[in-house]
Amino acid sequence: MRIGPYEIKPGVNLSGANLARAHLSGINLSGAVLKETCLSEANLGSANLSQTDLTAAQFLDKANLTGTYLIGASFNQATTWPAGFTPPPEAIKVE
Repeated sequence: MRIGPYEIKPGVNLSGANLARAHLSGINLSGAVLKETCLSEANLGSANLSQTDLTAAQFLDKANLTGTYLIGASFNQATTWPAGFTPPPEAIKVE
């Protein structure tokens, strides 16, 4: 699957990519690097983000994470989650 210049697949490095408003529901991005990626208003419902690097990722403005699989996903203090969303205990906060 491609979104603009980005190939969307497991293990892909999308550091710094702008995926705002992307429709990624049900997609498998396990092991991907989404460091500093803009996912504002993206639909990631039921997506597989296991083992994904989400450090400093931006999920602002109504990003949909309903049913998103986040086991082993890493995030940090700079990761911005949608309002009201709390990362599950299976996700790993790194310093």
